Amino acid sequence: MKSRVWGGGMRRYVIPRLPGEWDVASRSGRFLYRRPANWLACCVTLGGSNFSTAFDAKYLVVLLAKPDDGVTGRWQYFKSLGDIHPYWPAPAPTSVEEAEGPMLEILDLIRDQALPYFDRFGTLATFAPLVEADAAQRPENFHFQEELFCLQVIRGDLEAAVRTADVAESAARDDGSDWALAVGRRVRQNAEAIRRDPASGIRLMRAQVEHTRSHLGITPDDFAM
Repeated sequence: MKSRVWGGGMRRYVIPRLPGEWDVASRSGRFLYRRPANWLACCVTLGGSNFSTAFDAKYLVVLLAKPDDGVTGRWQYFKSLGDIHPYWPAPAPTSVEEAEGPMLEILDLIRDQALPYFDRFGTLATFAPLVEADAAQRPENFHFQEELFCLQVIRGDLEAAVRTADVAESAARDDGSDWALAVGRRVRQNAEAIRRDPASGIRLMRAQVEHTRSHLGITPDDFAM
């Protein structure tokens, strides 16, 4: 399914039937997200098949303070009719009108599975244990370490954040890829800025949120803890 059909279908058939305020991102495949999206974004995304025009949908919570140019994180897969990862078969709808049936099916899945997940993990307090567990179990994963660093800075635990920065930089150095080394440098620079001026931490995290929201096409909202 083309992203314009997905986005149009979400606006016409899904958003009006969901509780609360929702929007479609202007970039990154026009994923659906719940507003406000300040520190966290609760998202439903479109996925495709490598072999046909069949498509699927997934959902996740994203920490926007971790800079990224795409939607990445702890993907959750809708379960439908006993399938773990159902696809809507080809041919995919080519117009918003043709998409009504799949959109209403996805709406039901969002209500049954995504909304309870978002209600459970869609706050900093409830999202934090996921981040902490992943970082503890995978110290070699520089993505998890940067995510934990950002979360600790947001929550004001700056001493722990500086320690996590050391782990993140070490993991990035061990990986050795250009992407990893860039992450290591970013975390190190942020940690050094926080050492010089602890009050700069929250400003740095807000700036990174603005970067991510801009690249993903998310409408800015006011920050809340």
